[in-house]
Amino acid sequence: IHGLDKETLKSYSDAFKKAGYSQISLSKLVELKIHGAGPKYMQGLTDLGFKNLDLDEVLEAKIHGVSADYIKDLKDAGYTNLPMEKIVEFKIHGVTADYAKRMAQANGGKVMSSDELVNSKIHGLDPERIEKIQKSANGQMSMDDMRNYSIHGVDDAYIQSLKDAGFSNLDPQEVVQAKIHGLSGAYMKELKDAGYTDLSFEQAIEAKIHGLSTELIKAYKTAYKDLSFSKAVEFKIHGVSADYLRQFTDAGFKD
Repeated sequence: IHGLDKETLKSYSDAFKKAGYSQISLSKLVELKIHGAGPKYMQGLTDLGFKNLDLDEVLEAKIHGVSADYIKDLKDAGYTNLPMEKIVEFKIHGVTADYAKRMAQANGGKVMSSDELVNSKIHGLDPERIEKIQKSANGQMSMDDMRNYSIHGVDDAYIQSLKDAGFSNLDPQEVVQAKIHGLSGAYMKELKDAGYTDLSFEQAIEAKIHGLSTELIKAYKTAYKDLSFSKAVEFKIHGVSADYLRQFTDAGFKD
């Protein structure tokens, strides 16, 4: 059924024995044939130094499209001693030799570790994104910072929006913190329009964490026009709603 006649069976058996696999079951030979992991494929891996692979590793490599040319290209890109497990991981996540070379160039000419490269690819970090972020950021950033930006969706436009809001000297950790809490340039503009024009970064984060909306601030200020920022946060923490405040003002409790 699978094209494994007597002659093919013998060629497969002989090739794998030559590669060091002395005893292979008929079912395993059939599986190798089904996936195209034949003598030629095995010889290509052997020539590249993979002489003691488990046959399941050979099958996994073939199933995921790992070829001798793919391995050679990775070696040319600086990844000369990767185990097959890592090569398969590269292939699964779409890491190519071209990507590896371009990322090394973006990393100051230094070849990334295999784990760094895979993580960068998984999180969508590429040389183009790195260049944009570096141009908008303050000073040189580490690759770990770049990956954190990519993980949390920080791009050059977001960094610029924070700068426009007055936060031009944030470090990478603070930028990520701002993104995690949903701090945006638009929100900062709304806070300024509500009268809070000189908030620190910590105060802006505090407002976001406690869900202090500009609508609520306006409601507070209807009754207390000179309400301080800290008092507005305190109101929100203790559950002072616009309706609750309206009941107070209707009862005559105002400024």
